[in-house]
Amino acid sequence: MWSRKFAAVGLSSATIFAALASFATWYVFYLVLNPAMRSGRLPGAGALFMFTFFFAVGVFAYPACWFWMIQRTRDYGMKRTLRLVWTTYLISCATVIALISIAVVATFGAFVLVAILRALFGSMPPDWPVIGNGLLLIGVMFVGALGGAAYVVMAALITLPVFTAIAIPIAYLHRWILLKMFATNDATALPVNAGP
Repeated sequence: MWSRKFAAVGLSSATIFAALASFATWYVFYLVLNPAMRSGRLPGAGALFMFTFFFAVGVFAYPACWFWMIQRTRDYGMKRTLRLVWTTYLISCATVIALISIAVVATFGAFVLVAILRALFGSMPPDWPVIGNGLLLIGVMFVGALGGAAYVVMAALITLPVFTAIAIPIAYLHRWILLKMFATNDATALPVNAGP
């Protein structure tokens, strides 16, 4: 069962199932949030809806987590499958936090660099406090990165119930299909932890 063919089919099908879960989660939020965004009844619905595009990170995270948590440990039990979903969600959120923080730091870092270069080459008034404004921009950069991280954590907590309701059944379906496809009667095969 734990062959290279199982790993190849598991990884490719994990990518397909992760894409299915990402799309299903996005579509549920589209159905719920799109009318609220259009009518203006729910402030912040647009920002929350934008977060749902980050579920695409799971398309890359789920197969990698599947390989490390299932294939390498050779344990495809029910509890491990549940841990696989939670780990994928946490890694996806951490990746989004890192990407937003990098984008904020790079953006404000560019502003700091431009301010320093303008001050050095004399295109600013001589009384412009470049050091003070540079430090202010650096402070704003870190506050912006923290704000982006707080946004992701808040949106992750809001989207968690919907993601859980969609991703866990899909992960168990993935498990069931793989176990049915690679079921063996060979006594020397490594056991699959099929219990809870």
